[in-house]
Amino acid sequence: MKTASKKRKDVFLVYSYDDLEKPSVIAQGTLRLPGSPVPSMLIFASWERFNKYLWDFSIKSGRSFRRSVIGPLDSALAMYWPIGKLKPNENYTIKTYYGLMAKEAIPTSKVIQITLGGPSVTTGEAVKVTANIKNTSKYEIKNVKAEMILPPDGLKLNFNENSFKNLATLKKEESKDTGWSIIPSKTKTGSMTIRVKVTGTIKDKEVIEIAEKVIEYKEVTYTLYDFSYINRLINRVNQNKENNNNKLNDVNRAISEKLDAVYSQENRNTDREAIDERIKDSQKIKEEIPKAVNSAIKNEKK
Repeated sequence: MKTASKKRKDVFLVYSYDDLEKPSVIAQGTLRLPGSPVPSMLIFASWERFNKYLWDFSIKSGRSFRRSVIGPLDSALAMYWPIGKLKPNENYTIKTYYGLMAKEAIPTSKVIQITLGGPSVTTGEAVKVTANIKNTSKYEIKNVKAEMILPPDGLKLNFNENSFKNLATLKKEESKDTGWSIIPSKTKTGSMTIRVKVTGTIKDKEVIEIAEKVIEYKEVTYTLYDFSYINRLINRVNQNKENNNNKLNDVNRAISEKLDAVYSQENRNTDREAIDERIKDSQKIKEEIPKAVNSAIKNEKK
């Protein structure tokens, strides 16, 4: 996946493409929303590395997005918020949107391609619906205008927003971006369809294209739980595993190099007992982790 970002006055957008020249899959993420804290750091890397190093992530500039040396490409984005310390029973809510951009058009002239993007709508908050409009014909298209058509109930244009956008002229294979800020007009949930109508003229002949996008009208919030104790348990399991692997490597080296004089039977028994103890400790921790998770969630609800 290849990524790109665009900065606007009221929203920060990030895009991900499977191919920059001829994309078949385009994802869009919204990083900044009104009334919600802004991420302090963004990192693009492979999903496999993020999954392996959840918190202490080491950035290696120029590294491939592949899962492994010969694995498939699988890009991911990590967002960090400067939360600091949370007091007991204190909440910190963040909001972000991510999803596939629509690429649905009703072709009438087959000379204009419309790609729509936009997140789900949160009650009472403005969201940006974006449109990439491309001239796919071999002619110049003049007097190009894009119109946002909203359902009669549920959504409306934000303050000072114009439903019409004047794009002037689109040359052969040229594309332009535009967008609209929309807000909920009533408190209700459900799916609503928005339409973008693009018109223009080729040699005084009118051409029209219409694209549709369904927006889910709902609020999404996330609550952070204090899993620091659980992380410490997991770290203990990983440390036990690392210690046992190191000890087994020492044992194998002693056997292969025939160091019987140095590696006595008494030392072997001591090492075996230490390995068994660490295995038992890890097994107890794995049984304790589900209880610790339930306890953290229960404490948060109090």
